[in-house]
Amino acid sequence: MIYTCTCNPSLDYFISLSDLKKGELNRSDFELFSAGGKGINVSVILNSLGIRSVALGFLGGFVKDYFLSHLDQYSFLQPQFTNIKGESRIDVRIMDSQETTINAAGPEIMKDEFQKLKNKLRNIYDDDIFVLSGNVQESIEDDMIELVRSLCEEGIKVFLDTNRRIMEECASSGVYFVRISDEDIDGNGEEAIRKAADLFLNKGVQNVLYGQSKERAYFFSGGKVYTSSSLIHDEMEVSYSVSALIGGYLYSLCKGATALESFRFGVSACLVTGHSDVKTTQETMYDIFNRVDIEELS
Repeated sequence: MIYTCTCNPSLDYFISLSDLKKGELNRSDFELFSAGGKGINVSVILNSLGIRSVALGFLGGFVKDYFLSHLDQYSFLQPQFTNIKGESRIDVRIMDSQETTINAAGPEIMKDEFQKLKNKLRNIYDDDIFVLSGNVQESIEDDMIELVRSLCEEGIKVFLDTNRRIMEECASSGVYFVRISDEDIDGNGEEAIRKAADLFLNKGVQNVLYGQSKERAYFFSGGKVYTSSSLIHDEMEVSYSVSALIGGYLYSLCKGATALESFRFGVSACLVTGHSDVKTTQETMYDIFNRVDIEELS
């Protein structure tokens, strides 16, 4: 089983405007609510590909019921969120000529609430996968580090795409996969990416993915470095999704693929989900997979 954990999920409120006029009354063209959060997004991608997952995290306040009702549409996604006293956040995304995002801070998580989440992992097995994706509140950072370390010790494959401190503190515990971003890189270009990846590889992380820009992704595994073809398909720029990269990787891994093949599937998922008129399915994934170029770098 795959467990995804989103510590600070959001109810995303999308507002589309023809022309945003600051300081004036604006009327929207349409509005849309969506359950958001990196870990949730990974579970949604897996659902599209027919892979079951358990979605963990924290939910509270009036947002909780609507959030959970939105997840009912995903038959392969099993929500097991922990109820909290605080109010889960609502993020606002205003779309006119470009997207403007307002992210709320989100609730503080209490120690007893974290313990309840931890209890949901009592029956996790060494052939299961734990994915921690998205920001973790400062109040439970130390607790999460302890949890991740214990999962690694139990032989669980752990994927980390989260706070820099958590990834660094847990790297030497046998983490299977880390995703680094521009925030983790000092400088620009390939050498800066390699240096940032080496920080984790030298501590024993098995696989490191750099996925941030639309240009290409980099994958470090087995002492080798690979890069994808540009994340552009059919001469059409696609939207970029870290969750799609991770979700595609997980799908392929669950099917017994190698780490390199899984990276290729991750890029394929990113390309598929980037097109609003293409539905993410196993068929569309395989179609794109056969056209994705992966280059081994020296």
